Amino acid sequence: MSLLCSGSCREHLDVRADHYLGRLGRGHSERPYPVFESMRAECPVQRVRLADGHDAWLVLGYVAAHQALKDSRLSKDIVAALDADPGVVDPGLPGPALARHMMNLDPPDHTRLRRLVSRAFAPTRIAALEPSIERIARELLDELEAAGPESTVDLVEGFAYPLPFRVICELLGVPADDRVRLRQSFRTLFQPWSGSPPPEAVAASDVIVTSLRHLVATHREHHQDDLVGVLLTASDDDDRLTEQELLSSS
Repeated sequence: MSLLCSGSCREHLDVRADHYLGRLGRGHSERPYPVFESMRAECPVQRVRLADGHDAWLVLGYVAAHQALKDSRLSKDIVAALDADPGVVDPGLPGPALARHMMNLDPPDHTRLRRLVSRAFAPTRIAALEPSIERIARELLDELEAAGPESTVDLVEGFAYPLPFRVICELLGVPADDRVRLRQSFRTLFQPWSGSPPPEAVAASDVIVTSLRHLVATHREHHQDDLVGVLLTASDDDDRLTEQELLSSS
């Protein structure tokens, strides 16, 4: 990271990271932007220690992030990271099972997966989702309206959050009966915690992985014309997605 940070700045990284992260932990988590601005002004790259004890780099600002993403010395291959240190993901969470998607891989693996997966996102297929998205949006708005003119509604909870989730379920072909449980599991898994994951997060992780495995198995037995169905048949010169790649990309 030396190309992004001067020598004099690097001398203070550890001290400043502890200082700023300490401030974030003392009530600034809801409005971290002034703290990030101070960090960015001092140095766009800060060494930090994550809650699980792993050391990491925090990159702040467009220029620094763009430069880091183009630097071939840096990697986003989480699969390789897990091979080197399984503790990167807490035990019981869906690390390896869902880690091999194109957002977590470097070329040439990224290029190969992107070529295969892109076939599921043809413009005509995406355009065909429009009626479903409109229907889901109307249903959510109708549910909010049903609360009555004197009621106070939460647009995030009642519209902004469920809309993309329902659309993704439509895209993947998730059965309607499975969606409530799956949504609750994702909400539980994404709740913050300190130290090892609580039992409810591990249980939620198991539900998500099991649901995706069942979804793929069902599509293998009964082909459906949705994203999972297209991913199952996507090929290029006999090159197909592996089971892990299929689960990770779903």
